[in-house]
Amino acid sequence: MKYIIAFIFGVSLNFLSAQSLTTEINDFYKNVITVEGLVNYGAVDNDALNKITLQISSADLSVYSKEEQVAFMINAYNVIVIDKISKQYPDFKSVNNDSGFFKDPN
Repeated sequence: MKYIIAFIFGVSLNFLSAQSLTTEINDFYKNVITVEGLVNYGAVDNDALNKITLQISSADLSVYSKEEQVAFMINAYNVIVIDKISKQYPDFKSVNNDSGFFKDPN
């Protein structure tokens, strides 16, 4: 019985953690995505972005449905691209001008 409770508790924590991360990503987007759908790199909160990228790297996708996993991966990709560009902002011009953009983990 105690193993069942521990399992349910663990699954619940993973689900709440996943929900919390989704909320943080959505809040981050609200602060940096313009009404035109563009990223305002000058408005990026690097502390919030670092926190989100750390959570993405340790997220447990097993608590998501397949559709939620796809949405998570799209959000993760977008957040990581925003993170990488914001580190070079305002000097960054285009991913097309940076041959190592998608290869370099930093």
